[in-house]
Amino acid sequence: MRNLTESGLEVVWISDRHPSDVSYCICINRITSSIIVVFRGDESVLQRVKDSKMMEHENPLADEFKDTDYIKIRAAVSKKILTPRLDTKMNIVDEIHYRVEKIRRELTGRDPCHLTICGHSLGGGMAAVTGFYLACKKELNLTSPIQVVTFASPRVGGHEFQRSFQRLEDSGRILYARFTSENDLISLRPFLALSGSWKFEDWYRHVGMHVCLGGIDQGFNLSYRQLGFPEELMNLMKSYFCGHSKRSSILEYHRRLIHARKEFLSRNKRLSKRKQKKLITLQECYSLHESFEVDGDMKGSSSLIKYVLIAI
Repeated sequence: MRNLTESGLEVVWISDRHPSDVSYCICINRITSSIIVVFRGDESVLQRVKDSKMMEHENPLADEFKDTDYIKIRAAVSKKILTPRLDTKMNIVDEIHYRVEKIRRELTGRDPCHLTICGHSLGGGMAAVTGFYLACKKELNLTSPIQVVTFASPRVGGHEFQRSFQRLEDSGRILYARFTSENDLISLRPFLALSGSWKFEDWYRHVGMHVCLGGIDQGFNLSYRQLGFPEELMNLMKSYFCGHSKRSSILEYHRRLIHARKEFLSRNKRLSKRKQKKLITLQECYSLHESFEVDGDMKGSSSLIKYVLIAI
């Protein structure tokens, strides 16, 4: 509670009507004119296997980009946030859209605001899909691209969803920082729907800017690219032989982020002002993604961007 107060955030809405409902809250920062939507979500290994099937949905970008008419999204996510409620006749995405616009008018009047969507575990998957659908709505009055930040998010969509998501990134409407812990079991799965095709084209895909947190004495791997079959096959093997569910806990992510900050500050103090590395934002990382891929060490120019997590 102390950290929440010192950060300047105020909780203005909590959605927890029923234990089986999607749990999320909406916070605001009056100083920065920001609205933050936070999803909560946990799932067991059995749930990941049981709810691994995909569902087809109409692609909201089909007409704008002449893209495929349908996208495939993981049913465990789409059922929760795209199915209309019986009482309000609105799904979670439309409900958040309505509340964000209402809060924005009270917060800034006619002026635009910033919007960030966060989530952990299955809540991270919900955050990614919600961010995608909100970024498709051009009527949102925002001063910057929608920013999505997730921790231990599982894969939530197929190849068509990945391609449509990247079109929004390329057009500057959404930015996504997907944090994972090394060999995090939740973020490595699911790979494919048990009831679907075994073709690689039908496997689940990750989206966004990937920030992999290493161990205590390691750096970070920052990447933005589409993995090929050999790399995904390696991830599949890692999920069975090296995957660890304890690395998915939010406390573990918090511990690694705190260490990253201390490590960065302590190393920067030992450098002259000319050699000190500045922090860059997620948007700057996107502008550079075509020209970099960072390994996990602390050498050379890699340290310029590896601590992007502190600047978000």
